[in-house]
This record gives sequence, structure tokens and C-alpha cells, in this order.
Amino acid sequence: MRKWLESNETPSDFFQLLGKARFFPQRKELKEATVQAYRFLHNLDNHPNPKRRNHALELQRLVAQASHDLQDEEKWQAYERMLMARLSEAYRSVEG
Repeated sequence: MRKWLESNETPSDFFQLLGKARFFPQRKELKEATVQAYRFLHNLDNHPNPKRRNHALELQRLVAQASHDLQDEEKWQAYERMLMARLSEAYRSVEG
């Protein structure tokens, strides 16, 4: 999480956000990672640097969305299908 905060970048998917391999199968560990990420980011709610605070809030929203989708099996499967389609499309566009 610190990596995303310091780089001021946004991860491309929930797995990157949580520091796990793509399509990581252990949902319990993913849920734990969302709790840890939220706790870390919550500490930055009152950070004196507005850019860092705003980026932390953006990352918090992503963590909340990941947590929400993890709790619903259908939403999580839909997210994984969407990610697989996006990765396939990116692969096809590179291959030409």
C-alpha cells in the first residue's frame, strides 16, 4: 500500500492494490489484506499534505470497493471476468 501512496499512482486492479498476485485464490487472505490496507490508509485522513491525503482517500475508495465486491460471490466473479477480458484485450493489442 505504501508503494501506491508514495508513487501517487493508482493500481490497475484490486490485486495490485492489495499486494497480491492476480487471481489470488485465497479470499480470506484478500479480505484480511483489505482490512490492513484500510487501517493503513485511515491513518492518513488528516495528513498535512493535501495531495497525499487526497490520494489516500482515493485508495480508500478502491479498498472499499474491493472489500464490497469480495463479500458478494457474483460481484467477485464478475470482477474477475472483467479483469480477464481486459488483460486478454491488452495481450491481443500487443500481439497485433
